[in-house]
Amino acid sequence: MDKRITHEESLQIINEMISEARNSFSADNAKSIIFMGYTVIIVAILNIALLYTLSNPANSYFVWFLMAPASLLNHLYIRKSSSEVATHISKVISAIWAAYSISIIILLSTLFAIIIILKDWKLTAYIMPTILCLTALGQYITSIACKFKPYKTGAVFFWLGALSCVAFLFTPYYAVMQFIILIICMLLGFIAPSMQLKKTLK
Repeated sequence: MDKRITHEESLQIINEMISEARNSFSADNAKSIIFMGYTVIIVAILNIALLYTLSNPANSYFVWFLMAPASLLNHLYIRKSSSEVATHISKVISAIWAAYSISIIILLSTLFAIIIILKDWKLTAYIMPTILCLTALGQYITSIACKFKPYKTGAVFFWLGALSCVAFLFTPYYAVMQFIILIICMLLGFIAPSMQLKKTLK
C-alpha cells in the first residue's frame, strides 16, 4: 500500500522545489543579470554624454542599439552555463524574462516608428516610464516564484522610478533625469538583489 504524504511533508517538498528553482535560477542567471544591469548603466551614461556633445541631441538615443550585441553575448552565456535539467519554476522565470525582452524590442520598435513618422520626439517621454514598469513587473513575478523578497523590493524601486520620471516630465531636466533615474533603479533594483541572491548560495 502506498504511503500517503502528510500536509507537513507536502509543504516541505514544495519548499525544496522552490529552493531548488531559486538555486538553479541564480546559478544560471544571476551573473548575466548583473552583466546586463551594468551594460544598461554604461549605455545610459553614454547617452547622457551624447546629449551634450551631439549637434542633434535626439540622435543620442541611437546609442541604445549597443544593447543588441550585449544581449546576444548574454544569451550565449546563459545557454552555455545553464544546467541541462531545469525545474518547472526556473523555466517559468526564464520565459517571463524572454517575454520581457520581446516586449521591450516591440515597444521600442513601435514607438520609434511612430516618432519618425510623426516627427515628434516628445513621444520618447513615454519610453522610460514604460520600460521601468515592465522591469518592475518581471522583478515582482520573479520574487514570487523564487520566494526571494529582495527582488520584490527591487520591483518597488522600478515603480518609484517610473513615477519619478513623470514628476520630471514637465521640467527642462527630463532628458537627463530619466537616465539618472534608470541608473539608480538598475543599481538598487536590479544589480543589488542579484548580488544578494549570489551570496545566499555561498
